[in-house]
Amino acid sequence: METSRMKTRWNYIGLGLLTLVIAANIFSAYFRTLSELGPVLYAFETRNAEFEYVVNPAGGQDVAMMEQEFEKFLSHHPQTEDRELYRTFEIKPWQFWNWYHFLTSDLYGYPFKGQNPLK
Repeated sequence: METSRMKTRWNYIGLGLLTLVIAANIFSAYFRTLSELGPVLYAFETRNAEFEYVVNPAGGQDVAMMEQEFEKFLSHHPQTEDRELYRTFEIKPWQFWNWYHFLTSDLYGYPFKGQNPLK
């Protein structure tokens, strides 16, 4: 009898956590805005930081605009060997309210470049 109640309790806890994760991801834009201290900005750069760009989705600077600017940069600097963009921001899996954003946003499709300690 006691194990049946414990199973039921764990089922409710699991269902509550699942509901929280789903609801948080539905309203993730609000959570993301509330969890950051300022505007949400996403920085990208090449390996040697010859090209740097900050995406501000709220300000109209999106990934497509960054790609256009990078193509312009490459056309003006054809000698550069650094022809790949990297994101400089990490995916933080403990921020469960952003899981949907991590999986669906093209911001996270770029390889991660950790911060260079010599910079």
